Amino acid sequence: MTRRTGFALAIASLLIGLAAIGYWMLFSNLALYDDEGYVLISAREYFAHGGLYSSVYSQYGPAFYVLSDLFQLLSGAPIDHTTARLLTLALWLGTAGCCSVLVHRQTASRVLSAFTLAVVFLYLYFITDEPFHPGS
Repeated sequence: MTRRTGFALAIASLLIGLAAIGYWMLFSNLALYDDEGYVLISAREYFAHGGLYSSVYSQYGPAFYVLSDLFQLLSGAPIDHTTARLLTLALWLGTAGCCSVLVHRQTASRVLSAFTLAVVFLYLYFITDEPFHPGS
């Protein structure tokens, strides 16, 4: 096995482990101030009727609704709690992965990029309190 293949397997194993941890954290946590339903309802209403701010109340900007509308259009169904949390997990892992790639491009260090992947993922643990919010 080459060094490159070994590194790819190590990163894949790390990603699978982080995905399992993130899945457990997202699906076993409920914040005391939970307003996930409000965000889901407003995203569904915008998908069904449009008219952000005129017929669909929101405290968030339009970019979030345009992107969630695009996701709902591509998936062919309104977003539910499970889909919203899985999308949050994908974005969470994607953010950590992008940071890891940036570090690898700057340093060419495989160890540092793997470390960055894990640290950024763990640093963003607060996402579990507000899944499917624009901040996450």
